[in-house]
Amino acid sequence: MDITHAVIEHARHVIVEINDQAPRTLGDSFVHVSRVHAFTEASHPLVEYESHPVTEAHRAIARRVANLIPDGAVLQTGIGGLPEAMLGLLGDHRDLGIHSEMVPDGVIDPMEAGVVNNARKPLRRGRR
Repeated sequence: MDITHAVIEHARHVIVEINDQAPRTLGDSFVHVSRVHAFTEASHPLVEYESHPVTEAHRAIARRVANLIPDGAVLQTGIGGLPEAMLGLLGDHRDLGIHSEMVPDGVIDPMEAGVVNNARKPLRRGRR
């Protein structure tokens, strides 16, 4: 979970941008219309985070970390070279889950391979 709901609960004014180019996510991101004071519509691509290169140091750390991750673990990844390197080493794992506010592109291959399937996650089990 992120801080969005806590911020909305304490904000004097809630202004929501509705962007038809923003993807719908399955996180806890819905805000009831009764909490919103104003809406603004937009249509523009979202700003994308540029991937950082994976260095040899990232790979060395990632090899050690990947060996510590058991099947069925739920990962909080973050972004950057180290998570990218680690995600690339999880091909032999099974039933991993992701619960993270920021997910790097490196999660795509393990998801498509069925390594990350959220099957054993206690919260939002099986959602992708």
